[in-house]
Amino acid sequence: MPRTATASTANLHVAGPSTSKPIMESKLRHDAGDVSDTSEKTSSITSGNPGGSIAENEKYPENIHKCINALRNLHMEARRKEVESQVAAFRLEADTYRSLDKVWKKRAEFIAGKAVPTEQESKFSLTDKDIKPDTSPDDGQKGIPKFWMVVLNYAAHTADMIQPHDIAVLEFLKDVRIEYKDKPLGFGIAFEFAPNPFFGNTVLTRSYEYDTNLTPTQLYTSNGLMPTSTAGCKITWKEGKDVTKKSASGDGMKGSKKVDSFFDFFTPGITDLSKIGQMLAEEDSEDLMEKAEQAGVDYEIATGLRLRVVPRALLFYTGEADAEGVDDSDFSEDYSYAGDTDEESGRKQQDDSEAEDNQE
Repeated sequence: MPRTATASTANLHVAGPSTSKPIMESKLRHDAGDVSDTSEKTSSITSGNPGGSIAENEKYPENIHKCINALRNLHMEARRKEVESQVAAFRLEADTYRSLDKVWKKRAEFIAGKAVPTEQESKFSLTDKDIKPDTSPDDGQKGIPKFWMVVLNYAAHTADMIQPHDIAVLEFLKDVRIEYKDKPLGFGIAFEFAPNPFFGNTVLTRSYEYDTNLTPTQLYTSNGLMPTSTAGCKITWKEGKDVTKKSASGDGMKGSKKVDSFFDFFTPGITDLSKIGQMLAEEDSEDLMEKAEQAGVDYEIATGLRLRVVPRALLFYTGEADAEGVDDSDFSEDYSYAGDTDEESGRKQQDDSEAEDNQE
């Protein structure tokens, strides 16, 4: 069962000769990614019949063809400005996050128990009045145990990824950070773990890079800033502790079998996102299609973590974020797959089985 996300935060298209529709369609994201291969689309443009909107054996009249080319030039001008705006917005987002470096470090220290807030730091009220909180007696624990496990388990972006066998591992998660890159433009998510009995890594990462130098063909058809590649990391599981696998001995088989896990997120099935359309055109494979769809879901999850969950982690821990972990003002709460009916595409994904039905 593939990982799922209930907040639509990105567009990830896989256009190619055999896939004219996006695998996932969504809206409202200023940094929406479009992973596409458009090399097969230029022939229809140069022939004067893009998109097959006019019968194959017909041609534009010369006067209409000239007007359409003029519109294409205007379209390209608008697309360039849009991409420039998206890049500028991403850089501003990165600068803002970096400017809060002291805030994120202090937050991590409080959570881990490396720092104890002063009386002044621990006073908080949204009004001018000091309200005495209703608390239970001091239990002697340092920091906020299991903070990030609770956050990820509450946030709609990641809740469905977490399986029961992941919980014990996530209890050792002590910080989650966003790391921005300028050259090439991109971002990564770093999950820092305390020493634990499951794996030897101290940090697990997932990252994305964008293409800011789009060719005219890419610019003509894309949705703008495109994630062209992604990378995960190798988890050095300790003997018998790999939660992504389950012993198959109970089935009379030797070895182990794959099981769903939050930690699948760090092993992307496709890393060269710019070639998805080409790959699908060359290989009619159900496995490849599933990996392509998963690439889109993973990008939604990563973008949700970057824009909402990590910066606002406190609200997810306390439950002050809304019940689904998504504000209607910020995100659409559904995502759809190409081929869905209008009714299906507008329906919220309730659980993994329903999500699988919509993909089919």
